[in-house]
Amino acid sequence: MGISRKLLTDVMYQQKAIADSKDKSTRRCLTPQENVKYNVANAR
Repeated sequence: MGISRKLLTDVMYQQKAIADSKDKSTRRCLTPQENVKYNVANAR
């Protein structure tokens, strides 16, 4: 079992570990809804 390609393209590849002056976004946790959507967890 691997990581969903949709999860990688929608979320993981768009995140960074460190913010810079132009873009303050960094890594984040998936929401409970995203866990189910990307088949990371099946519990609700």
